[in-house]
Amino acid sequence: MQTCAYVFYGLAQKSCWQMQWIAFLLCLAASTSLLHAETLIVPNGSFESPATTFLDNRIDGWEKAPRPIWYDESGGFYWDQLSGVFRNTDPGSPDHIDNCAQNQGLYLFAVPEAGIFQDYESKDWSTNGPLRAFNAQYEIGKSYALTMGVIGGAGNMAEGATLDVSLYYRNLSGNMIGIASKPIRNSKTVFPNTTHLVDFQVDVPIVKNTDPWAGRHIGVRVLSTADPELAGGYWDLDNVRLTSLIGPSLTLQIVKEGGNARLQWLSAVGYRYQLQVSSNLQTWSDYGGPVTGTGLPTSTTIPFSSFSRAFFRVVSTPQP
Repeated sequence: MQTCAYVFYGLAQKSCWQMQWIAFLLCLAASTSLLHAETLIVPNGSFESPATTFLDNRIDGWEKAPRPIWYDESGGFYWDQLSGVFRNTDPGSPDHIDNCAQNQGLYLFAVPEAGIFQDYESKDWSTNGPLRAFNAQYEIGKSYALTMGVIGGAGNMAEGATLDVSLYYRNLSGNMIGIASKPIRNSKTVFPNTTHLVDFQVDVPIVKNTDPWAGRHIGVRVLSTADPELAGGYWDLDNVRLTSLIGPSLTLQIVKEGGNARLQWLSAVGYRYQLQVSSNLQTWSDYGGPVTGTGLPTSTTIPFSSFSRAFFRVVSTPQP
């Protein structure tokens, strides 16, 4: 079985004697069995630890965002209390979350800069140094998807309060550098109730060997980005899922370069690509030799003069 992404492109060349039209059909084909999704374990991704019968401001496996200088604790509202784990209520209760992954979730107050994060260097309440529990890395040739269940609007949260879920890496200086994020805005349209988690996803495209995060450890961060005038209320979070996808990209680009057409696709490490040509979409023959995937864009130039009409496809196979 094959999956194909089709792009049609017509080009014209005009001479003193004729108008010649060349139509290109590109099909980037990959066996569905080659596209492999791998689940990466995020420690305490369902916030089941430590176990609690109600609330606990400790969160195993996750580090809390540091208290900003402007936050005043003199009124007895401590920064450390702005996030923690909670136990879901029993089924049948009016505030029971109907799609909680297990028994617990995380609460996070909609206060600017409140948040949690986890990476290879992060710690939690019980340690003085890095836990080293979350060891996943951004691997060349793989794409990544972070999914998280979110409930907004609890505790009379203001319409328009925002939350940011992101994937990041640490540079050589140890600073957290964001790669991709999903801004979430509280509204009745998005969150019609406070008893059902809504999934949001953050995507990192196929990692290239030129990306500064290639080979770096993966980081997951959730941060309240509410404006100070909208502070108040809290978010409920649960079921952090991280997957990587191994397989060729189905994104095609076609560029006209003088009397040629350049066919380009993003190759994946561990795959071999073969450009093929057909005159009838029935029989195919190789055009040029196989190309080994590098995680970088790969291209082939086709002279217009070579064909009056042609169909092209790129077939990917795992590299032996």
